Amino acid sequence: MEDKKTYFNNIDFLRFLMILEIVMFHLFFGNSLFMQASTPPFHELNKVYAYLHKCVGAYGYMANDFFFIVSGFFLKYNFNKTLSFIGFIKQRVIRLLPVLLGVYIIYFLMSKIGLITFKKYDNLFVLLFLNNSGLMLQGTNIGGSWFVSALVFASGFYFYLYKYFQKYICDFITCLATIFSYAFLIHVNEGKIDINPLATYYNFINAGILQALAGIGLGIIIFNLYSDYKDKFGENFKDKKKAMLQTLLFSAFEVYILIFLINNMTFHKISFDNNIIFILGFCVLIFLFLIKRGIISKILDCKLSKELGKYTYSIFLVHGIVISFLCNFFYKTHAQFAYNHPILQIVIVLILSFAAGAMMFHLVERPMVSFLKRIK
Repeated sequence: MEDKKTYFNNIDFLRFLMILEIVMFHLFFGNSLFMQASTPPFHELNKVYAYLHKCVGAYGYMANDFFFIVSGFFLKYNFNKTLSFIGFIKQRVIRLLPVLLGVYIIYFLMSKIGLITFKKYDNLFVLLFLNNSGLMLQGTNIGGSWFVSALVFASGFYFYLYKYFQKYICDFITCLATIFSYAFLIHVNEGKIDINPLATYYNFINAGILQALAGIGLGIIIFNLYSDYKDKFGENFKDKKKAMLQTLLFSAFEVYILIFLINNMTFHKISFDNNIIFILGFCVLIFLFLIKRGIISKILDCKLSKELGKYTYSIFLVHGIVISFLCNFFYKTHAQFAYNHPILQIVIVLILSFAAGAMMFHLVERPMVSFLKRIK
């Protein structure tokens, strides 16, 4: 591992891009609140909405796996063996709890004005990071909290593993856990890895935990490959023609993988039924952005990407509030406006989700994390 850490701003850009995929998935696909905001549903009245309902964000949920993979990479990249297991869990709580608590309070206030029914006891499990541990029988108001719960459990498992056991044993267990978890999810869900992360199979195997074990494990594997081969992927040629050819080749790979992922996650339901194709695409794209040999990965390795990336966690948890508020308040009385301007609704929800996420970051996440770090 390098003594001086490299900050990957371009990975922050990918995180921001993936959060947009999740927002669009929750806005349009399946039995979304938005589509059900009118009677009959929008997609039964308007051809544009019918297309949006069928295609836009169809595989946006796969972005959750991207976040798990990136979390695994940085878990190992920033691994500190001198840190105790309890110390690691404290770091996780300090990093993740403030936004959860902020969203919890907002949903509670929304329930007081009749916009939602607040699941008091179920939501308490969220604040304890237990809502996706297999100990609950139903979901909570806080969409996305399953991811946080699974992240804490799986990252804690891998931290403990690498802290107390020899590396070769850890790497072997990581590979087994990754392959077994993905294989199990692929076969029980007919290729749809992330279709129902709240499901519990055989009364004790939680899908979200398996998804987190698989994604974080894969991120650790990517870290191992990056550590061993980052200097071998793309030699710094003195010959300008060879150097240019190398840059163009890596740039072409970056563009192709980006287009493939965005196109098929956002606009089309790919005919291939196994979601592992997206996982492989994430792995290749992340590795290309880590080694920074192509034009795209270099251009996006900038401060703007870092600024956008820092809002992703807050957006991840608050965009459900934005959609819920619009559907339970605005669209109930302004359905005709939504019907007449379908594309505008995407723009509105994305802008409001970003604005709400930025406010949550500046008013809650950053000050509370800073405060908790000082008093821990």
